[in-house]
Amino acid sequence: MLTKVYGIDGVVEASYLFVSGKTKLRAQFKDGIVDAGRERPATLITRDPVVQLIIEHQPLFVNGNIRIVSTTVEQLSDTEPEKKSRKKVEKSTDREAVNSVSIEDDGTKVYDKVTNIGQAVNVLMDLGAKADQLTSPTDALATAAKLNVTFPNLKLK
Repeated sequence: MLTKVYGIDGVVEASYLFVSGKTKLRAQFKDGIVDAGRERPATLITRDPVVQLIIEHQPLFVNGNIRIVSTTVEQLSDTEPEKKSRKKVEKSTDREAVNSVSIEDDGTKVYDKVTNIGQAVNVLMDLGAKADQLTSPTDALATAAKLNVTFPNLKLK
């Protein structure tokens, strides 16, 4: 599961209403500090891939007013699968995986550097998929098939 922390510098709190198609999202950024000598961005934390996509396709994000402060991936531990314990692994926020594509002879677009569902959803949104088509990993994979896209190294757990 991909958890992202978004931040807005220079404010203590901010509330935005983002609209994407028929979807409306109220985003509350809070706990910022603006003080002489100290500053911390107001933040919003989410694990929801649809919320992440909506935020990342807003002009405030594209223009840099909202930024990703950190990204964390939670994975099941390989040593204790029966307990389903979770281990956090830090991931970079670069878009290299999303922008790296090869095209097979039959026209299939292969994104071999995409390794998590968040990256896959970003690719699909960039290719024109709507957020309401990507509400679950199963929906995302079905949409990828319709768009003739594959993610050979995608790990869903």
